[in-house]
Amino acid sequence: MLAKIQAGGVEATNRYAIGGKGELNIKPIEGLKLSLIASPNFRFDNIKSFVKQVPYTNADDPNKVVGYFGGHYVTSLEETRKQGYDITAQALGNYHKTIGLHDISLLLGYEYFYMREEKDVRVAEATMN
Repeated sequence: MLAKIQAGGVEATNRYAIGGKGELNIKPIEGLKLSLIASPNFRFDNIKSFVKQVPYTNADDPNKVVGYFGGHYVTSLEETRKQGYDITAQALGNYHKTIGLHDISLLLGYEYFYMREEKDVRVAEATMN
């Protein structure tokens, strides 16, 4: 097991995410507020996994490979790249009017959501005997 830990390979993961929000408010007439809101988010994942074939030999014949630690029969490198983004967009209209002791409020809105992701996986394998 120590051989697998020391020489069995490595995995490296990098994940990045960035997001934001923008808002535009317009008041064309008294009591009416129109709002446009956009919230984009971006994600980037990069994963590299290197697994090395670690053989073990027969105690009586050190030149004869009898198996491999962890069942890893090949040395492999796998790279995964995943990218994605989404955006939420809103359009809102808010009207407020006071008449004497009475308040009238009206809210009308629309929301749109879009998402896209791409994933690319590449694998290379080699057997070393």
